[in-house]
Amino acid sequence: MDLSELISQDYIHFQDYLYVQELALIEKFMVPPLVLNSGAEAFLSGSAPCWKYILHQGHRWFDYDALTPDILSTYNIPLKSELIGRFKTSFSELKETQENRLYEKEMLAVQIALDNADLFFRQFKEKSIPEEKITSYSNSYALMLVLRQFDHLKTYELFNLYQAVSDTNFSFQTTSLNHFYAKMKDIDKFGLLQSLLHKGTFNSNALKILEYHEKLIGHFYRKGNKFSQRDIYLKVNTILRSKNEPEISLSSVKQILLKKYHKNLDDMVRNGEVWMKNTLLPFLIRDEPEYPGDHWQVDATRLQIFCKDELKQGSFLWIAAVIDGHSKMIMGFAIGDKESPDLYIRALKTAFGRSRLLPAEILRDNYKGFTQNIDLIDLIDQTKKMGVRWRAHKVGNPRDKGVIERFFGIFNTIFCKHIIGYTGEGIKSRSVNARPNPAEMKLYRNLKLLQNKDQVITRITKEIHNYNQNGINKNDISPIAKFQLKETVNAIPITNERYPLVFYKKKILKLNRSTICIHLNGCSYFYQFMEAEHILQYSRSYVQVRYNPLDMSAVQLFTEPDSTYITILTKIQPISLARVNHNEEDNATLTRYYNNTQSLLSQLRKMIEEREAAVDALDLPPALLYSNLEDASERSVFQKLNEEEMDPDDHIQLPKDKTLQKDKIFVRHNTLYSEIKDSLYKKKGSLKRLH
Repeated sequence: MDLSELISQDYIHFQDYLYVQELALIEKFMVPPLVLNSGAEAFLSGSAPCWKYILHQGHRWFDYDALTPDILSTYNIPLKSELIGRFKTSFSELKETQENRLYEKEMLAVQIALDNADLFFRQFKEKSIPEEKITSYSNSYALMLVLRQFDHLKTYELFNLYQAVSDTNFSFQTTSLNHFYAKMKDIDKFGLLQSLLHKGTFNSNALKILEYHEKLIGHFYRKGNKFSQRDIYLKVNTILRSKNEPEISLSSVKQILLKKYHKNLDDMVRNGEVWMKNTLLPFLIRDEPEYPGDHWQVDATRLQIFCKDELKQGSFLWIAAVIDGHSKMIMGFAIGDKESPDLYIRALKTAFGRSRLLPAEILRDNYKGFTQNIDLIDLIDQTKKMGVRWRAHKVGNPRDKGVIERFFGIFNTIFCKHIIGYTGEGIKSRSVNARPNPAEMKLYRNLKLLQNKDQVITRITKEIHNYNQNGINKNDISPIAKFQLKETVNAIPITNERYPLVFYKKKILKLNRSTICIHLNGCSYFYQFMEAEHILQYSRSYVQVRYNPLDMSAVQLFTEPDSTYITILTKIQPISLARVNHNEEDNATLTRYYNNTQSLLSQLRKMIEEREAAVDALDLPPALLYSNLEDASERSVFQKLNEEEMDPDDHIQLPKDKTLQKDKIFVRHNTLYSEIKDSLYKKKGSLKRLH
């Protein structure tokens, strides 16, 4: 039941008070509106003690005890006890029709108590509480009063409820369960009112906190190595004792540290400049990207679902997700046993593959694999070359990647909470529903009730598709519909030539004898160049080979390192050395190989002839072009040493075997013509010359 359903009722019963809604008095008991309006005006002006009412979410509710006797008798308004009975009956009937959500009834009672906290102002005025503090004392009093009536809840559940609604406008503030437990014990001993007034020892003549004390407390809070409140209390009192001055209480230290102005100033020193920027300073207000594909975010988190593993000990799974900043659609995701580079790679490739698009910008997590893992670095580099802007989110600023963080929070609390094994958001959350129900956790620990990993993955996949199709709020447009509503103006399409750079494995290999060899899973796969242009351009240089491990029938080659497309090569089937093993297909392959080789030789001869003809076209004297070309000594890069110039004791200059002194002199022929002759093609055991 929510507050809107309560307002539709005719009565509010809180403590000893009964309030009747104005509409009920008008419609059910026929009290003229003019009478009620004049009575309300009299109450506001203070001219009449009766007609007291409260405002609750825009409605006037009149106190039954403040209605005049003539009004009760004239309009036949039943007795107070009878109306309370009607309220309880209608409340119980409505309760049976409602879904029993966690803490729903309790939160409703808490809200009513806080709305009527002004009923307790008088008690604190009598205790000489300053006017500006009465509201905070009344709020704490009303909240603690109603919490202590929840006998069915444990202390930590009461603490959760208190944390969910309390703020700086409450006199009693705490973030510690132990402190809350001590306060509950204190209330049992001294009573609620006296406990809020420091155990009944409220004394206007008590020790006054001076500016001197505040400066000492602020000093130890700023400079101390994360001193606790008790540490600060002990150190301040040590100084006070040394000066023969009265000591202060621990509660005084706590009250001083609650003063936000000085506490925020001291926290800048205590927690550092980064904390100050991310906590106190205003953040940049951002709007969602204008078009789909403008901005994606990628991150990973642990799924709060306990599942069975192979060892039957139970474990949690991790999910990496890619979300579109404009539509909030999950573009791709991957689930694994742990956060790993492969998890991110699978999520990113799934997102790229499903949309056949690269976004204009990707905001990534600061996971170390993005800068250390070879495959992940290659994926980032290739997409950068295609125009994608990658950026790491700012450390300590979760708002920077708030879209994906918000999805994880919503997905865990809304879509995953119905899965067996769900353990809640985690112990750091302050949400009322964050912590798992102990009774349910006891059942989850029984491994017979837990799902295995495959079942959890199947369920998570279904829930993500449900999120994309329907969104969070049924009244809002779904993420997938919003993604399709606008054109992808700034996104980068993945062409057929770019596809292997993103999705295929990569190897950097040197091209020797125009052949590429890839060893994979104990098998060797061969690919060869058969085009003269490619052979001349890339032989004896490194190329980037992209291959699909699931289909090795072909590979695609790119230049290294700029990833320019070269060509596609099909797999070469090796032929047995033994001719007796050859079949018709092998013989056809041999014939095709020799024909291709002859054609390739012809192309190369023609290229050499064209190159020589280009030199002849220069019309230079033959004496300058061909003089001394046949003298080997003139062509040598390293000149021969005369025997009389050699030093027999120089072992670096001469070989150990002195009989080879004249044969192993360092001679290298490095002209274009000699290189071509030495690398010409052999056929049937003899050297095939150009001329």
